[in-house]
Amino acid sequence: MNKIAIFCLMLCCMLFSIQPAEAKKKSGEGDVVSSVICNIVTQLSGPISQAIATLVIIITGYSFFVGKVSIGMLFIVAAGMMFVFGAQTIMGWILGQKAYQCKGGSVLAESASRK
Repeated sequence: MNKIAIFCLMLCCMLFSIQPAEAKKKSGEGDVVSSVICNIVTQLSGPISQAIATLVIIITGYSFFVGKVSIGMLFIVAAGMMFVFGAQTIMGWILGQKAYQCKGGSVLAESASRK
């Protein structure tokens, strides 16, 4: 057999063995990618991160009163925590949905038109 025939045979075998990608599912239907990302979001907004944020507030406040941190840094820390803990609410505003939460490895999105 010549090289072109072998190439065409290999190409046909590859085309017939192609499977649809699991990542093409809609987000929030229990797929692997959605599950991993929702678990990360849950960890970032859970009690561990709230305890770390409390420590950051205490340390930043103490540093401000001692004179080591400027008022601008206080606003930066506050804005950072606001974005971390308010990310799901902000996504709800952007997507126009009332409730946007990651629970149980899937995105629970309730549209604003449903009550």
